[in-house]
Amino acid sequence: MASAKEYPPVIPFCAIMFRDKDLYEKALSFLKTQIGETAKILEDIDFSKETDYYDGEMGGNIKKTYVVFKNPMKREFLPQLKIKTNGFEQEFAKEGKRQINLDPGYITKDKFVLASAKDYFHRISIGDGIFAEVTVHFAANDKIRRFSWTYADYLLEPVRELLVFGRRLANKL
Repeated sequence: MASAKEYPPVIPFCAIMFRDKDLYEKALSFLKTQIGETAKILEDIDFSKETDYYDGEMGGNIKKTYVVFKNPMKREFLPQLKIKTNGFEQEFAKEGKRQINLDPGYITKDKFVLASAKDYFHRISIGDGIFAEVTVHFAANDKIRRFSWTYADYLLEPVRELLVFGRRLANKL
């Protein structure tokens, strides 16, 4: 029988969807105050080319940046981080529509997890009205395995490379 134990820390991650570069810079600065120094950034993927899902709320021509942070965090911090990022989004919303979307998560040696305030069959409550989903898992030789719910942009080669970079950091913890 396994016993409850404290697990190693994780490598923080956040995806940032935006149209306004100045607001993106504010968001990145905010994230640095919450999480710490960045380890690697993949900037300005043309997200509207991948999907139009957010165009109705945020307008077209949405860019997406993916950030891996340097300082490990406890995985139990994820619900608080999601609540803080939701607050940031609301602070800059116009007429109830987000101008920026922050998707925090973390990377471990075997999985990439994203937080959400939306429940769904594959998401598990992690407290304070926040849910977590394993978005991809890592197999041998840094191969990334998807699920039916994995967002297509996380399968783009530059994003996959960034996630593997985060996994390698996590392997050192």
